[in-house]
Parts: sequence; structure tokens; C-alpha cells
Amino acid sequence: MHDPEELGFLAEEIRNEFIRKKREVTNKNFRLGERWDKQKFWLAAAELCADKKVDPRSFMEAIFAHTQNAIGLLPNMLGGRMVQEALEYHFFYDIKDILRIEKKHNINMLKRISNSPEETLGYLRDSLIPMLPYLRVFLSSFDPQVMKEFGEEAYEYIQVRPGHIEALADLGFDYEEFKSQMTKLRNGTR
Repeated sequence: MHDPEELGFLAEEIRNEFIRKKREVTNKNFRLGERWDKQKFWLAAAELCADKKVDPRSFMEAIFAHTQNAIGLLPNMLGGRMVQEALEYHFFYDIKDILRIEKKHNINMLKRISNSPEETLGYLRDSLIPMLPYLRVFLSSFDPQVMKEFGEEAYEYIQVRPGHIEALADLGFDYEEFKSQMTKLRNGTR
């Protein structure tokens, strides 16, 4: 059981972080409507945040990083199962487990929505389909259009997460080939 006063302060911090992230995601001056700005939502999130021993900023970063539709994320969802799973996924799984789950999730999604290899490639090229950039690159087998659109972002993402390189190799992704393709792309020889 957590101290009610501390939970109140934590709830206020979570509310502020939620607004900050929503503004960041929507590039707008996001404002909470009365319907969603209820103390019970923020307190439920504060309970979860306190239980997991995660600071409010990290809490929100994890939730928004692992939500398929961050724009549609609402305060009443913050204390729920989806958020709890996102936190566990973000903070408590081994990176190899995370990448394996991401790969499987995205392959299954592509199988559900696609009827042919060409259509799958079209989805990998489509920025409106929610997917991490490095998965697009690797799942497309370094397709030139996917590399041009998502290669740089994928490269930067991986560079700040060195543990990903070994984990990607374990999943059958060729990081050395990716670097080679990036060099060609940057030199204009691809």
C-alpha cells in the first residue's frame, strides 16, 4: 500500500508527463478534456508506476514507445493491462526476447493484412503502418525504397542501442550487410 499523499504527487507528475508526451506526439497544443482529466485515472497510473518503481517520465516514455496508436492513448488506459504489459516489456524483458516478440508480432501482422510478397513490401514501405524502422529494413531484405525511407532512422536507432546488434544477429538479421547497404545509400551507389 502506498502513501495517499505521495500517490497524489505522483499522479500529478504523471498527468504532466502525459500532456507533454501527447503534445510531442501530436505536434499540437494538446489539452485534456474534462471527460479524461479525472483524478481516478491519474491515481490508477500512479499506483502502477509506484508498484513498478518507475519514475513518471520513464513510465510515459515506455507506454508511448509500446503503444500502436499513441495519439489515441487516453488517461483511462494508463492503469490497465495494456500499460502494465508495456512496462514489463520495456523494463523487464531481455532485449533478445523483446526483438523476438517484435519480429513475430510484425510478421503476423503482415501475414494478416497482406496477400502477396509484393503487397507485403508495399506495407513495409508505408510509413502509416506502425513498425520499428529497423524491422522494416530487415524484413524487406534491404529493399532500396525501404532503405531510402527508413534506413537512416534504423541505423541511428540501433547505434544508440548496441545490445540490439547481437540480438538482431541471433534473429537471423545480417547487421554487417545492413551497414554495407547504408554505406552504399549514403554514397549514392545504391
